[in-house]
Amino acid sequence: MHNPELVNTLITNLAELNQHLSELYQLLLSEETALVEKQQDDIEILAAKKIALTRLIEQTDKARLAVCEQLGIKPDRQSIQIFTKRLDKDSRMTIAKHWQKITTLGQHCSSQNQINGILVAHHQRYTRQALEILRGSMTNHDIYSEKGATATGTDSKILGRV
Repeated sequence: MHNPELVNTLITNLAELNQHLSELYQLLLSEETALVEKQQDDIEILAAKKIALTRLIEQTDKARLAVCEQLGIKPDRQSIQIFTKRLDKDSRMTIAKHWQKITTLGQHCSSQNQINGILVAHHQRYTRQALEILRGSMTNHDIYSEKGATATGTDSKILGRV
């Protein structure tokens, strides 16, 4: 039988990881709202919180890896499933529940982060184009011909010459 104290440490670690990922997902949703509503101050605050939370998640995951190593198991899904078969029903169910939530939350965070990345890229493109207009030239933008083909070109804007 495995060390019950280490098993409890693993369960606690998975619960913490679950909590941190849940907080990250909520933070990413708030970030999306701030990006859509162009709330620059909120975006900066959320970015700082996201960095701190990401570091905390990394630390928690390192602790999980250390516990798995102490238990003599690989930290992947299959190895954990094999390991938990030797545990009591409550521990097995608790670990399975946490693992499932962590997997789901990880996927949600990844998807939300991609959405936020698209919004950030859009804002950057918009800002770059606005600055190019103010400077008097638009470079590397797509011009469409009557045939629908695109060609990259440079265009001078009247506003930039005023």
